Amino acid sequence: FMERQLESSGVPFERWPALRGSPSMLETHASYLERGVERHLHVNRSNTTPINGWGTVGTYLSHHTLFEHLVERYEHDDNASVLILQDDTELRAGWLQQLRTELIGLPADWERVLLVWWGLARESDCGPRWCVVRPPAGPTDHNNGAECCNKRFFHGLQAWLVRVRNLRCVLRRLRRRKIKNIDALIVTCNCPHQFALQPRVSRLIGMHLYREMGSERAEAILPLAQDFARRLSAELRVLRGSRDDGAIKQAAGRV
Repeated sequence: FMERQLESSGVPFERWPALRGSPSMLETHASYLERGVERHLHVNRSNTTPINGWGTVGTYLSHHTLFEHLVERYEHDDNASVLILQDDTELRAGWLQQLRTELIGLPADWERVLLVWWGLARESDCGPRWCVVRPPAGPTDHNNGAECCNKRFFHGLQAWLVRVRNLRCVLRRLRRRKIKNIDALIVTCNCPHQFALQPRVSRLIGMHLYREMGSERAEAILPLAQDFARRLSAELRVLRGSRDDGAIKQAAGRV
């Protein structure tokens, strides 16, 4: 499904195999599990009982190993940018041109941008087209005051752009945190310069086909369109210096 969408858009990509969560990970990925697993992923929500949220663990490790792969691949290029898409994302017709248009208006120092996601956005953190992403991600509780209760902010990793610098930060901060839903954890890590398209703008890029399943969908496979993202970033550097419509259209046609 995702392959067909990217091929029809002319976007080169690489597939990253997902890990299906299971108790065998206690042996195959023991070094990761040593950091602990959040209580709600255990039977009866108790740290003394077996893990039963293996889907979430598998999704976490699928993303974590992808991040490690990218950091290693672009070891000497922290500015390298990558477009990551999950295979539960339906891209809208004309999504490439819409993406180019939206990124021109983003702050130049962005390091992560959620393009297709789900959850809530804080009105105080949002402008007409994009929002600043900050914790808490939720689910919130009574300690979150006006944001109580059980609210989820900036969840979902259906489609996002990220620079390698941001992934390095995320990996460092994940080491100090127990395993849980990876989308919420990345928000909690609070690495600098994170943004999200406004929900109404996000829908112009694509939609989440399995929103009710959230980040529990462990079988998701992550296509990686690194060449496209790199070319797009280069074009953006040119476009930021020009507001000439003809120049913008001509550059957009080259990407």
